[in-house]
Amino acid sequence: MTILAILLILSPAILLTIIGFEKKQEKDKNANVFFITATIYVLIGIGFCGSLIL
Repeated sequence: MTILAILLILSPAILLTIIGFEKKQEKDKNANVFFITATIYVLIGIGFCGSLIL
């Protein structure tokens, strides 16, 4: 149960990171936005939502 919850918390951040790497290969300047958004999502997801789940 806990592993499923952690997977649900981290899956959007993983997708945003993959999109960021694809944009970075295309030399797009918006890749940093995806990386920052993924980082913020992980911090909020693990911090607030993680404390509610655990």
